Amino acid sequence: MQKSKVKMQNYGIKHYFRESKSQAMLVAILIISAAALAISIAVATMGSSEVNIGLVSRDSGKSYALSETCLENTLMRLSRGQSSVPPTFTLTDGNCTIEITGTSPYQITSTAQVGKTRRKIRSTVTVANEILNIQSWQEVYN
Repeated sequence: MQKSKVKMQNYGIKHYFRESKSQAMLVAILIISAAALAISIAVATMGSSEVNIGLVSRDSGKSYALSETCLENTLMRLSRGQSSVPPTFTLTDGNCTIEITGTSPYQITSTAQVGKTRRKIRSTVTVANEILNIQSWQEVYN
């Protein structure tokens, strides 16, 4: 009977070492999985930020182009003798408003908004005999 006890004790030690190796492997797999998940989340967050930057940049360009278009439209109207403020110009992506102050020189401010991006251009012009003289043309930041 003693031999059988010894065999069982040896089996118990081998079994113990097998179990601890399995547990260590499981812990290692969990740690590697957690690290891979953390890296994946970081990469996804960075990608999302890059997409947002791209969208804001695109909207900014569209807003500037719309502001320029509205200002040029207003200059054309002034050169033809129409000094009234044109109506708000609306596109599917955004809108543009014009503000005219003064009388020769006129100070014209064109403000366009596309999405959450707003761009503003201010120009000072004089008009004489349907001839336009642009004194300044600048983007206003505020």
